[in-house]
Amino acid sequence: MTTKADLLQVQGLTKRFDGVTAVNSVNLEVKQGEIVALIGPNGAGKTTLFGMVTGFLKPSAGKVYFRGADITRMPPHRRGLLGIVCTFQKTAIFPDVTVLQAVRMGQHRKTSAGVVDALIGSARHQREESATKARAAEILDFVGLGACADQRAGSLSYGQQRLVELAIALAAEPELLLLDEPAAGLNATESAELANVIRAVRDRGTTVFLVEHDMSVIMGVCDRIYVIAFGEKIAEGRPEEIQKNEAVIEAYLGSAHVAA
Repeated sequence: MTTKADLLQVQGLTKRFDGVTAVNSVNLEVKQGEIVALIGPNGAGKTTLFGMVTGFLKPSAGKVYFRGADITRMPPHRRGLLGIVCTFQKTAIFPDVTVLQAVRMGQHRKTSAGVVDALIGSARHQREESATKARAAEILDFVGLGACADQRAGSLSYGQQRLVELAIALAAEPELLLLDEPAAGLNATESAELANVIRAVRDRGTTVFLVEHDMSVIMGVCDRIYVIAFGEKIAEGRPEEIQKNEAVIEAYLGSAHVAA
């Protein structure tokens, strides 16, 4: 079924909506320690496939495995407990809390103190408060937002808010980080900064699987790339192989990209 190196495996994943097949029998693997991308033209089925991997969409057919275990019917929150954490296209942060507070919220699955502990100010609660604050500060430094810790999250630029969202995901200590178009809306400088952070995330031991349109990010950070069009996988390989693949050029990249 899976090899020891496979962290995520998708087998024959299919999704139909009212008789229309949005994703048709797609297979893919993400090995531990990789950065793997899923790309394709608009309407190719990327978001639908991503939704089935995250658990927000139930497949019509096929299986999703994490570390060899079948998680196809497992809801998103239970996948989170396994170490599968995702971010989405639209920024979803609480604008009126500080950046530090926002990142601390991401650590909830790693804390054990309850409401009673908080009400009475127990030693356990105080230890966890101190630990989560220090951990959140460390993550903000890691993504380059250490100086923004006490600022209101909603006051940051759009690019900085995307980094806050990434920091919140990292606070959950994911084993597999799923990123849905993390560079959407970013300028070239912000995209380059994001690419550096994604590489650093992988270097610290977190496997990354992302859906993205920004080809500078894709070609700059990914170990392997899967390409889908009209709901079907049409290519897979290393970035340099994908750039030369005629089916990909026709379906997605375009001849101008190759000439450049």
